[in-house]
Amino acid sequence: MTISILSFFLLINSWTFHGIVEGDHGPLPDVTVKVIDGDQVLTSASNGKGEVTFAELTSDSVRVIVSAEGYVPLDGWVERGEQARLIQLRPLETQVETITIEAIRAGNYAPLTQTTLSKAQLEANYFGQDMPYLLTQTPSLTAYSDGGIYTGYSYLRLRGLDMTRLNFTLNGVPLNEPEDQGVYFSNFADFGNSVRSVQVQRGVGSSTHGAAAFGGSVNFISENPFALKPSAEVQLGYGSFNSFRYAAEAQTGLIDHKFGFYTRYSGTGTDGYRYHSGACSHSFFGSGGWLGDQNMVKVTAFTGQVKNQMAYLATDINDIRVDPRINYLSPDEKDDFAQDFAQVEYSHSFSPELNLAASIYYQRVAGDFDVLVDSTLLNFKLDSDFEGAMVNLNYEADKLKLRTGLNGNLYRRDHSMVIKPWINSNIYFNQGFKQEISAFAKGEYWVNKIMLYGDLQLRHAAFQYVPEASYGLSVNPVSWTFFNPKVGITYKHSSALSTYLSAGQTTREPTRTDMFGGNDDIDPFNYAQLSNLSRVRPETVTDFEAGANWTFRPGYLKANLYAMEFRNEIAAIGQLSYIGLPLRKNVAASFRRGLELELLLRPAKGWHTGANLNLSWNRIKSYTTDYDSLTYQNVQPLLTPPVLANAFVNYQFKKILELEARARYQAASFLDNTNDANLVAPAYFLLDLRAVWHFYQQHSISIQLNNVLNQEYYTSGYAYLGSPSYFVQAPRNFFVTLHLKF
Repeated sequence: MTISILSFFLLINSWTFHGIVEGDHGPLPDVTVKVIDGDQVLTSASNGKGEVTFAELTSDSVRVIVSAEGYVPLDGWVERGEQARLIQLRPLETQVETITIEAIRAGNYAPLTQTTLSKAQLEANYFGQDMPYLLTQTPSLTAYSDGGIYTGYSYLRLRGLDMTRLNFTLNGVPLNEPEDQGVYFSNFADFGNSVRSVQVQRGVGSSTHGAAAFGGSVNFISENPFALKPSAEVQLGYGSFNSFRYAAEAQTGLIDHKFGFYTRYSGTGTDGYRYHSGACSHSFFGSGGWLGDQNMVKVTAFTGQVKNQMAYLATDINDIRVDPRINYLSPDEKDDFAQDFAQVEYSHSFSPELNLAASIYYQRVAGDFDVLVDSTLLNFKLDSDFEGAMVNLNYEADKLKLRTGLNGNLYRRDHSMVIKPWINSNIYFNQGFKQEISAFAKGEYWVNKIMLYGDLQLRHAAFQYVPEASYGLSVNPVSWTFFNPKVGITYKHSSALSTYLSAGQTTREPTRTDMFGGNDDIDPFNYAQLSNLSRVRPETVTDFEAGANWTFRPGYLKANLYAMEFRNEIAAIGQLSYIGLPLRKNVAASFRRGLELELLLRPAKGWHTGANLNLSWNRIKSYTTDYDSLTYQNVQPLLTPPVLANAFVNYQFKKILELEARARYQAASFLDNTNDANLVAPAYFLLDLRAVWHFYQQHSISIQLNNVLNQEYYTSGYAYLGSPSYFVQAPRNFFVTLHLKF
């Protein structure tokens, strides 16, 4: 009788733990999971969806040990009341490889606002679109393209801040061009096909290498050369506006458990939606190396070339009503650019707690573009070299994590202009030189359920300009030194729920375009106005973030509030220079404040749904126009919509058929900073559909139908002579992809 009463008492006080085991490519079946509950040891294996359940647990906390072939074993504790946990396993072959990435990425409990997309999430939504479009599934991000289609020249804004104020890295290597601080994804055809993971940090985030993480950072991890098994893939696609894509890739798998190689060749092309706005590009991506017990040597390289027809001028609304495909630029205005990237990385693990990674890297961008002025075809040429080195040292113990990094680089870009067809006679030749050195140290320390976070970065950059020799002019160099601190705290209420607070500050130097007022050359006519490179002041942001992350059995919920307070923001004014570059100027005080939500649910077998939302309040406190010197108070910054929302519903029938619907809403935004009601990019709602048929297990055919409702919409534009001009995006369009895996 006593035993029965005790058994009944234990039964009513027992609890159940549900785990979902995932790797880089999604759920992992048949993974051994061991739970130690007091004196008893329970063992089970994950099902086909990666799920495993342990019922009638009696201890307040149980030890969970997960082991799978090819993955780093996981050993941790789960507390009573935690109903579900996502158990993310890391591939064994990446244990040494990810040292640099861990140094710059935000961890699960770091008090920073971020979204990380896995390989499975990227693959599920990728049909060849440029990276800005692929990243719109993350919160607070807008994208558009010149040609109105998802390839060619495309751009993104994060919390309303353009790409030149975001930090981009690949395997820790800076991707931003140091002079203009931009990234040109059109140069990397099919880049999304070789990315294994991407983390988007919003706000000042975690210290990284390269350009300032002013409004956020986007860091990519390239495809892993140390895959366990050999494989090959072929992708062929075709769609609206004569758009096409082909790609072939192969992995050797681990050879003698030490060597591995990955390679991909791709080509993409489109006629563009707007007239003569086509693009044709190809790229090669390769990586390989040697993997030892405590050491790794890896080489990553890619080269890409693209030929675009130019479409950087938006179309006046009155002309759009006549024909939305109008492109003011001539069919003769084209560009031709190539970009090369190479990284050699060495990693060493001194012990399980201490490891080091060092890299050298090189990039080159070279090409030319045309600008028709009256009846004269000007040709502008650019040729740059960018080389650097970085070192990261990481220490990790039970309660303490320390990450340090050091980066230095040198940059040179040649600028010249000729008049076609006299391409061998320069009208001018000038050069820009930029050097940068930066160092950071960041740490996490746990005190019971509280994690204290600190991050300090020191960054120095210098720019020197050498004018055309025949002018006889000299321009004084300019340099900047910035100290960027961040602090934060995370409280772990349980392994399912954590909340955080953080504050950080970043200061950033102006770009060459800002200092040159949109010009490409300082000559005797504009020398008096432009020669003082210090007249455009660096901009500073102080960022406050507060958020909560909650994981529950069918999914997760993330919520955060942010307040970004700017001093001397280099704000866009809604006008372009004579060569199509956005013009900006300092404004004394401005801010961006908002709420961001992310929700993911698995409500039933085969169903997967999610949504994200950004609600924001954004203001420039005082703005004075250049053309009439009128001052406007408390105006919204241009192209910063106060509402952004994304949602999707996905259904998988066994492993045969997958159906998905994605919706996006973007509220209206202003085209300039005067907030004229006639100069507005209207709100829009988009619906996209996707169907995938899987056959012979590994192969598939997918159909992507974009803008199903056939909306005429504009995601960007500017004001010209008091009238709105827009980059018209494509109406209903499709893309079909055949994907073969071997």
